[in-house]
Amino acid sequence: DELKAQLKAAHRAGDIAKEEALAQELRQVKAQLELLELKEEDIEDELEAEEEKIEEEMEVQHKAEKAIQEAEEEKEELIDEAAEEGVELSANAFAELDSLLAQAKSALQAGNFVEAKNLAKRAEKSLDQIEKTIEELEKKQEKEDERGEEAQKQIGEAEKKRREVEAETRKEGVQIPAPSFS
Repeated sequence: DELKAQLKAAHRAGDIAKEEALAQELRQVKAQLELLELKEEDIEDELEAEEEKIEEEMEVQHKAEKAIQEAEEEKEELIDEAAEEGVELSANAFAELDSLLAQAKSALQAGNFVEAKNLAKRAEKSLDQIEKTIEELEKKQEKEDERGEEAQKQIGEAEKKRREVEAETRKEGVQIPAPSFS
């Protein structure tokens, strides 16, 4: 604005040399302004790209954290389920899972979010295998319970039969030696 005012003043005064010099200076200022505006756009583009990159990393980090958390929660659910069903798990049933979760947490802390997420997914697959094992153990437990119930039923029937035989023999006056039914 100051240059424009000086240019107008030089024009009114008829000072052509000064007018030319000021016009040249004004063009240079406009060119510098355009360059600055282009640089500003480039910087804004770079900032936007960096923000997107950070958002993507945060999303991957969040997904990794979520996958680890879900695996840990599922582990607790399996432990509770096994306890409710009376299924005893071996001491090393969760060894692979715990190792994978520890590796996933370590990768997460190191900033390797993709590896952390992949390890957490492997931990979830390990959980699926543990769940299948628990289901198999539950089925075996049910079969054992059924066999136990059947054995108790047969014992009860045998006891009933023994009492009937004893009652019948007493009624008939037949003496059965004591060791026969002990």
